[in-house]
Amino acid sequence: MKKLLFIFLFLTSYTTSVFAQALSVNTTRFVGGDSSCGYSIAKYSIHTRDGGILFTGFTDCFAGGGNIPPSPPDTIGATVANVLIGKLDSNMNVSWVKVYGGNEEDIGMSAVQMPDGGYAVLAQTYSNDRDVSGNHGVYLGDLWLVRLDSLGNLVWQKCYGSPYDEQATSIALAPDGGFIMLGISNGSGDEVSTHYGTEFNYNWFVVKADSLGNMQWSKTIGGTGDGVDGGESSTGSIFIANDGYYLVSSTNSIDYDCTDTFWHPNVNTGYDYYMFKLDTAGNILWDRSYGGLGGEVAYNAIWDDRDSSIVINGLTTGGNGYMVTGYNGGIADFWVVKTDKNGVLKWEKCLGGPNDDEGVSICTAPFGYMAYGSTNPGSIGHEDAWLFSLDTLGNEITNKQFGGANYDYPASVFLFQNGYAAVGYGVSDSFTEGINIGHSSGLIEDVFISYLNYWPLSIQNIATHNMDMTLYPNPSTAIIRIILPDQVGNITILNCVGESIYTGNAKQNETIDINTAGWASGLYIAKWQGDDGTVLTKKFIKN
Repeated sequence: MKKLLFIFLFLTSYTTSVFAQALSVNTTRFVGGDSSCGYSIAKYSIHTRDGGILFTGFTDCFAGGGNIPPSPPDTIGATVANVLIGKLDSNMNVSWVKVYGGNEEDIGMSAVQMPDGGYAVLAQTYSNDRDVSGNHGVYLGDLWLVRLDSLGNLVWQKCYGSPYDEQATSIALAPDGGFIMLGISNGSGDEVSTHYGTEFNYNWFVVKADSLGNMQWSKTIGGTGDGVDGGESSTGSIFIANDGYYLVSSTNSIDYDCTDTFWHPNVNTGYDYYMFKLDTAGNILWDRSYGGLGGEVAYNAIWDDRDSSIVINGLTTGGNGYMVTGYNGGIADFWVVKTDKNGVLKWEKCLGGPNDDEGVSICTAPFGYMAYGSTNPGSIGHEDAWLFSLDTLGNEITNKQFGGANYDYPASVFLFQNGYAAVGYGVSDSFTEGINIGHSSGLIEDVFISYLNYWPLSIQNIATHNMDMTLYPNPSTAIIRIILPDQVGNITILNCVGESIYTGNAKQNETIDINTAGWASGLYIAKWQGDDGTVLTKKFIKN
């Protein structure tokens, strides 16, 4: 018996997969002005091909200071913002920071890297002077495409819109070297062909442009919505996959293009996630909606090449109902939704706690996904960034709240080095964990870039092997499901004293369900051994 107990303890200590490791904040870099400067806010970021980071947002630090260059003299003292674009190298050192815009408000919303190493930033602009020309409205917004070289210098710019208000959302690089852009519009005219509803209702505005920014076509998509600021949301994503475009956002419209409401008997439950598949000419191929009893807002969506699926992160309110399950209470939860390539729901998960939580970004990970957002109040400060690790079925692996003593807001997350870069902005002058570089002024918002990884890094190679076996739910009450690796082998379950209570042969990628209803409560080990001798182990609890 002592020998069996030793084997059990060895297996327990050797189960060093990512599922057992903790997320850790390694380094946080602050980018912004000094104590005499205005705010600097990040809205979006990407991982660049040289291993660095590009972010965009906006700043009102016109006089310059800290990392922010001064703007032309005629803008100093202005109360509006200009587009902020910053580049970090692979060591998180600041390579350059640029500010572009006019004498009205300009906000960077999304970005892509170009084949020549330069960048394209999609912004919304209310200006029509200095760096901006061609705005279609008078003190109203346009989509503004800014083309930069690899050093951030302005190459050219284009505006898209109507005499009414347009706001920018997302940009993707098209296969022909051009751009597909998503925004919203509350009117028609010029490049916006149609508008549904009143001036208080926004519709989605989709623009396809060539590699020089010349518009090839535009489409209006949506419905009439209801109420002030009703209709289609300015949040969401557009991306290219499966020989077409996917538009993912939110709406409270239930007419015109937004008629997939069968699951809530054509009753408006507030905003819902909404997805369209468009062909390469912008024609709607199909549409689907997802939601619950309250309101759902989709902030970010990605295409997962591994299984040709779409994953969405945002928020839900109103508790459990319709498609929403597992609500954690409070004002809102992260709501992560996964669909197949045709928009058919595969799974959905609520993440969060009893406070006000919202998800704003998601990225793929070797074991599944990383869902990023915030919670208010946080465990560290007034509002904290919050990062969740999920497996491929949306089950939570681990999570990490991070930030400083004040307000810290999320923007986007992506794979970076051996971990993840979580970008945002906040008022905290430093974070409580990890190395802080270029501390914030602590008086007003600055951009932060946090590098998080799993600790300890020295066993990452073991984690790679163990990630091939998935086990859930954990804890288990009656049934435990195990998804096995792509190799023939055998599976054994050991109890807390090392005794084998289940054994069986395992096929490649087999999914097995084991009835645990008659087992004693406690800790168990699932052990898989492949034909090549590889051994994987995973702990689980039986309640």
